[in-house]
Parts: sequence; C-alpha cells; structure tokens
Amino acid sequence: MPIRPLFRVAATLLLLTALAVPISARSPRLEQSVQPLQFEGDTFCTAFSINEAEGLWASAKHCAVFVLEKKLPVTIGGVWAMPVYLAPMDDISVWQSAKHAPALRLADKALKVGDLVRIEGYPMGLFRLIESRGFVAARQEPTDNGVSDVLDIAVYCGSSGSPVLNSQDEVVGLLWGGWPGTGFALSVPWETVLKLIGTRFQQQ
Repeated sequence: MPIRPLFRVAATLLLLTALAVPISARSPRLEQSVQPLQFEGDTFCTAFSINEAEGLWASAKHCAVFVLEKKLPVTIGGVWAMPVYLAPMDDISVWQSAKHAPALRLADKALKVGDLVRIEGYPMGLFRLIESRGFVAARQEPTDNGVSDVLDIAVYCGSSGSPVLNSQDEVVGLLWGGWPGTGFALSVPWETVLKLIGTRFQQQ
C-alpha cells in the first residue's frame, strides 16, 4: 500500500481514538448511579445513589421542598421516589425509590483550593448526563445554606443535587446552586455530606 493512504488511515485512527477518550473516561456506572428527578416527564433536579440495597438517593433539599409543597408525584430515572430526609441546616435531602443503582462512594478526604472537580447532572429539559469540569475556588464560605465550597465551574438549572466528583469518581460534595451572574457554583462540602449522609444512609 502506498505511504500516503497508510498515513491517512493512521491519522483517522488517531482522531477516532482522541474523540473516544472523553466518552470512555466516564465510568459506565455513572450512567446508572446519577439519575434525573422528574415529574410529569420533565427533569427538574438531579439525584445520585448512596445505598443500592435500600434504594436511597441524595439530592438538594430545595428540590424536595419544591415537590412537597406542590404535592407532585416524582420519579428517579422513571421510577417512583419520595423524600425521606431533609437536612435541618444544609441543602441536602435523601430520597427512597424503587430504583436501585450502584452507590457512589464518598471520598476519604476533603478537597483543597485548586483541586480539579467535575459535576455530573441533568440540566433542565435534558435527558442525557452532562459533565461540567472546573476547580475549587474557595472552601467553606458562609452562604444562605450554611458553609459552602465555591467552585469555578459552569452549571445549569436542573443540575441541583448533582454529585461533585474527584478524578476517582468519588463524591466530594453535593451541588446546590450558583451565584447569579457569575461562573461560580456552590457545593455542600465533603465534611457535611459525610456527616449527614455517609454516617447515616450510605451503604457500607
């Protein structure tokens, strides 16, 4: 075979490999363990599995308050769900569902400023898991929902309740909102998630 066609084949294979890297980098488990919260077929928040055996999921508290006030029937990944725990001071809720999925693991240690993180969630109106990448800009800043980590990362309405993950797909926080007009997101810190979820609900 002439050199030029061989070069084209090699270049095409390299391009396909490069395009496949972001897809293969995401664990297939995330597609099961991170699901949309929905009512009447519309996505409005995100939840992630914390206990497969008991069908327990974590999300943001304001998502649960919204559906409880309006008495809306909710599903996680298309299967019935209901909030069973609302944190008193922080934007965390736990949901019971008939949907069971592998639980995401909580990280062994907290984040540091500058650490790279990513968010996996379902922006409103979308039914595909969307990844956003960024880094920790500040740790445990005072906010309306207790102390929060500030993330330099783009987030979208509907992503509330998404897990904040490190490079090992471990949960290092729970996304609850963002500062309007900025590129910053707010996350319940790892220490709070560990205290409220890890010691009470997460599967050991």
